Amino acid sequence: MKTCKKCQITKPFDCFYTKSTNADGFQHQCKDCVKLRSSVWYHTNIEKGKEARKAWREANKEKVSEYLHEWRKNNPEKLKEGCAAWRKANKDRVAANAQAWRESHPGAITAYSAKRYASKTQATPGWANTKNIAVFYEFARLLSEWTGEPFHVDHIVPLRSKKVCGLHWEGNLRVIEGKDNLAKSNSFWPDMP
Repeated sequence: MKTCKKCQITKPFDCFYTKSTNADGFQHQCKDCVKLRSSVWYHTNIEKGKEARKAWREANKEKVSEYLHEWRKNNPEKLKEGCAAWRKANKDRVAANAQAWRESHPGAITAYSAKRYASKTQATPGWANTKNIAVFYEFARLLSEWTGEPFHVDHIVPLRSKKVCGLHWEGNLRVIEGKDNLAKSNSFWPDMP
């Protein structure tokens, strides 16, 4: 048993952190008092610490950049997991940033839409039934409304990829959850080589 010099309560030794330079091998203050002192110090110096870290990063931009580049190269799985977790935890912020980007880059959005439309029209054969195609898009819209989750019309064989170009017709379409469609991208299709 040992008495804490801060709170004056006698406690068992496992309530104290070790300190090899002291005669009994334990700190003079109990763990609770040490934690309280650390918490008070942290909250009174939080702004000072932020400013100091910011000043150090500004003065060592190259060192920070090298470190981050090396960490990203060595930890791609952590980076991917971290980004996904951050996006999931900050859905509103991600959506607001995406909306702000779209509003500030209307030319890029128009160019993308025109390119996508052109690729669809060029990939739509004359025998495709446009009414049946429209049914897929209406079904995706309704599913999105009903479930509150985004649903997309997916081209089973992608319209454009490095190895294959599919057609925009009802036999190559399906309605799937948006997250699955975005994860698939244009890098997977049935019977791919």
